[in-house]
Amino acid sequence: EFPRDWKIAFEPVPGLVAQEADMVKSGGLGDLIAINSKSKNKEAAWEFLKWYADGGMMPMAAGGRLPSSNAVDQQTAIDHLLGDYAESYDKESLEFVLYGDETPTFVRSIAQEVVDLRAQEYEKYFLGNQTAEVTVQNMVKRHNDWLKQ
Repeated sequence: EFPRDWKIAFEPVPGLVAQEADMVKSGGLGDLIAINSKSKNKEAAWEFLKWYADGGMMPMAAGGRLPSSNAVDQQTAIDHLLGDYAESYDKESLEFVLYGDETPTFVRSIAQEVVDLRAQEYEKYFLGNQTAEVTVQNMVKRHNDWLKQ
């Protein structure tokens, strides 16, 4: 045991200083929610989704699922995230990483089919069913076949 007399601080993902202008961090929203076009309750579903995005999901912030809606009070989200342990964290650095870091983010715009085919090949590799070399070769072939469609 030792006395814990320090706070946990946060920093943005580091980039290469020489190429700082080209630095792009991976990011984006994690929830994808849709309303079925054949739903009999589209208006009610829309009202629910607005409620959920604008704060209905706030109780999940304690587990790290922060609402991304501009209508959500950022301080409330941070309070939920840190909970009873707020004194253990450097709040200013957390606020900067969550809301103040203006490094451009990259959101993948690749077709889901390509994401899926890559995942299928990764799985074969991680399960020991093919080598890394074969995995890369298969991904290249499958990707190129997809591009020809």
